[in-house]
Amino acid sequence: MLLALTAIWIFPLVGLQTGPAPQEPVVLDLTEDFELHAAWKGQATRLQAAGAKALSKKPTPEQIKMMGAIQIASKSLSTLVHMRAVDRPEDYETQVAGLREERQTKERELNRSLGLDEILATPTTQAMIDAIPEGGVLVDYAVKDHVFVWAVTSEGGIHLLYLGKAPEIEKLSEDFLADLVAKRGGRAVSTQAPSDLNDPLYQAIWNPIEELVAGREKILLCPDGFLGKLPFAVLKNGKGQYLLEEHDFIYLEDPTAHVSRVTEPIDPDGSFLAVGNVDYGVAFVEEAVEEEEDWLAYAGDVDLRAAMGKTWIPLEATDEETLTLVAMHRRGLKSKRVSGRLSGLVATEKRLKLELPKYNFLHLATHGFFEPMELEDQLPGLSAGLVCANANLPKKKDGEDGYLTAEEVALLDLQNCQMVVLSACETALGTVRAGEGLQSLRRAFAIAGADTVVSSCWKVGDESTAELMTSFYENLWVKRQSRSESLRNAQLKMLNHWRKQGTDGLPSTWGAFMLAGDWR
Repeated sequence: MLLALTAIWIFPLVGLQTGPAPQEPVVLDLTEDFELHAAWKGQATRLQAAGAKALSKKPTPEQIKMMGAIQIASKSLSTLVHMRAVDRPEDYETQVAGLREERQTKERELNRSLGLDEILATPTTQAMIDAIPEGGVLVDYAVKDHVFVWAVTSEGGIHLLYLGKAPEIEKLSEDFLADLVAKRGGRAVSTQAPSDLNDPLYQAIWNPIEELVAGREKILLCPDGFLGKLPFAVLKNGKGQYLLEEHDFIYLEDPTAHVSRVTEPIDPDGSFLAVGNVDYGVAFVEEAVEEEEDWLAYAGDVDLRAAMGKTWIPLEATDEETLTLVAMHRRGLKSKRVSGRLSGLVATEKRLKLELPKYNFLHLATHGFFEPMELEDQLPGLSAGLVCANANLPKKKDGEDGYLTAEEVALLDLQNCQMVVLSACETALGTVRAGEGLQSLRRAFAIAGADTVVSSCWKVGDESTAELMTSFYENLWVKRQSRSESLRNAQLKMLNHWRKQGTDGLPSTWGAFMLAGDWR
C-alpha cells in the first residue's frame, strides 16, 4: 500500500516540473489528491504512535516480552554507538547491523499483535479542514527532488504550488541558518552592509503562498526534509517584519496530527517535573589538574547549551531556571499539584526513564545533541537525544551510558504527558527520512504520547534560554495564555527588548524554539 501511495504522490506532480512555477494557484479539485498525500506522509510516525498508545492500555504478557526485547536491543545499540572509537569491538559494524535487525523484527511482530492496521485509517480531507482553527491555515510542504507546498484554509480552499528544485532551495536554507546562528550574541547592527540571505529564501518558500496566508494568525505548519530545520518565524517579509510578528506557528509531525486535538479535552494544570543543573561528571580523570582548571576556566566563558569538544560543560543558568519554574508552578496554579526537580548526580538516565512517565508537564534543561549517522545500519533515533548525569565518564559495558536517545524516549509511556519543553540544543534536529520529516527527539516525545513538544533548532544560549523559558511559563501559568500564545509572546518580548538595544532583534536568541502538537 505504501508503494502505491508513494507513486500516486510522485507521478502527478512530476508533470509540473517541466514548466515554470505557476504565478497563481491553479483552481482544481484537489480533495482526493490531498487525502492521498496525507495518507502517505508521516505514515511511519503514526504507526509508532498508535503502537505506543495501544501498549499503554493493557498489553498481553507476550507483548510485554516483545517490548522488553525491543528496549534491550535499543539500549545495546545506544551503548555501542556512543562508545569511544578506541573502545569499540573489532566487529562493531556487524554488531550494529545485527542489533538493528533484531530490534526491527521484534517491532514488526509487536505491531502485528496489536492489530494497528485497523486503527490507522487516514482522516478525510473534510475532517482535516474542520480541525483547522477558525481563520487559520494548514501549510504542508513536500520535499523530494523538488519542493511543493499545500495550503489548506479553514474555509475549505485547497491549493498546491510548485516551489522549485530541492537542492537549490536547500542551499538557500542552509546558508540562511548558518548566517543567522553565526550572529549569535551580536549586540549592534554592523556598519557593513550584510549579505541578504533572507530574501532569496523567503521568495522561494513563503512568498508564493503569502496571499493565501495573509491575515491568518494561526498557521499549522508541517515541514518536510531539510525544511524541518528551519523555524519559519525568523524569516522577514518584504516590510522587514519577522513572520513571528504576523503569525502564530504550530508545527505538526504530519498533516493529520491536528485532527484529534479538537475533540480531546485540555487541562491547563497538572503535575510538573523540572530537570536542570545536571552533573555530567569530571571529564579529566586521567588528565593533569592544571589542564582541568584551564578547561573549566574556558568553559565558564561559553554561554551555550552544547558540548566543548567531546565534553559536556556545566549549565549554570539551568539551576536558577528550574528552581524558578518549580516555584512559579506552585504559585501560578495555587493548588496541590505535584511538582518535582531532578538535578546534580540524581538526574541519571535510569532515573529519568523512571520519573518522566509520572508527570503531566516536563521541563528538561540540559544538553541536547544531534550527530549524523555514521553507519547506514544505525537506527536514526540513536543520533539525537538528551545528556544525563555522568555522561562525561567512561562508558561501562552493559550499563547506562548517560544518553537518553530519541530511540529510547519513543519507548517510554508518556500518554498522560500534556507538554514537554526541551530547554536544550538542537532537540528539533534529526536524520531526514522522506515523508517523515526529521527523526528527532521532538518526534520521539510525540510518538511516546506527549501532546505538545517545545524544541530547538540550533545551539542556544544558556542565559537567554533561561530568560525566554521564565517568560514562557509566566504567560502559561500566571497569565493563563494558551501554549502557542505563551511561547510566541515570550519570543516577541525578547525580540522587542533587543530592538530597543539597537539591534535587528537578534532572532538567534529566541528563534530556535518551536512548538509542535496541541497549541491550546
